Amino acid sequence: MGLFKSKPKISVEDCSRQFYDSSIFQAVIAGSDVWSGYLDTVFEAVVDADQSFSKIDPNVFWTEMTALRMELFALAWSHRFKKPQSTISQSLYTREYLKDVRKLKLWQIMGEYNRALAQSTVMEANGQPKDEWSVAKINKLRTDMFEEWADASIGDPSRMTNEHKEQAECVARVANRVGADMRRENCIAVVRLGARLADRLRCDINLDTEALLRLGSVIFGFYMGAEEYLKSVDVQAPKELSRSLAQDELSRLLANGRPHPRIKQYLGSGRVGNSYTSIFHHPDCYRARQIKINKAIWFESSDEATAGGYKPCGVCKPQVPYTVLNIGRQAYLTDGSSKIADSHLKSDL
Repeated sequence: MGLFKSKPKISVEDCSRQFYDSSIFQAVIAGSDVWSGYLDTVFEAVVDADQSFSKIDPNVFWTEMTALRMELFALAWSHRFKKPQSTISQSLYTREYLKDVRKLKLWQIMGEYNRALAQSTVMEANGQPKDEWSVAKINKLRTDMFEEWADASIGDPSRMTNEHKEQAECVARVANRVGADMRRENCIAVVRLGARLADRLRCDINLDTEALLRLGSVIFGFYMGAEEYLKSVDVQAPKELSRSLAQDELSRLLANGRPHPRIKQYLGSGRVGNSYTSIFHHPDCYRARQIKINKAIWFESSDEATAGGYKPCGVCKPQVPYTVLNIGRQAYLTDGSSKIADSHLKSDL
């Protein structure tokens, strides 16, 4: 046996589910609900510091603390795995998980703490807003992330479905976490989360200092616990989109000329045309990725593009049928004529 044990490899979905099950919803040891028992201890400790807290309904306290812990798990995830490919997948899965266990109300409550985190990124310790430049920078990062996802996943806003709206909410949660830092010296994130918790519990924000300190310590502990858990596993990149995707779904994802980052295999018949130049390309062609959304046209085949008056790109030669094959960290065309840049096909976390 080696001196160092390798970390278990696990998917985004399995990693999240394992944490939620073992730490919250199925945290049972010797017949005892460990998570509920821990919250009972926290509740008693806060009451011990401030008797007014005893008026809080323990069931409401459980609900709020559970949602808060799940939001901080998502924050720790975004710090550990920074790429949107992973953070968005985790957010989408969390909503589905809560829907499956019939706890979707927790998802809505998580949104309250998500907004508190977003506020903490643009505030100083004294509660005053940061300078305009800092605020603008954070907002731009969030907007860019959301728009990049929307361009790749929706394309035409007029085609937005209810499913897209649910997904957009998940992506917005990820964007709100950009810039949030539980380790900031002024502890503004912990303060904002504590204030939001007190407000939702309808208790006096001016609780005894010791009571607030104890709640703050628990909140920070949620984040640290999530960090330690994520360090113990080797989370793999999100699963590839199935090659059996419907043609219209693939068309929607690629219509703007920028292939979705999770797609490594393209159906060989699809082509992207530029209505401004009347030239058509393979979806992975670098020139295709430069086509503006309102100028991109999807063709089912090279023949269809040619019949429509479009000329083939001289760089990618889209009239040549091919299929992308992934071999290790390289990708080759079946006709052997060229190799797609590995940077275009990476799906690392």
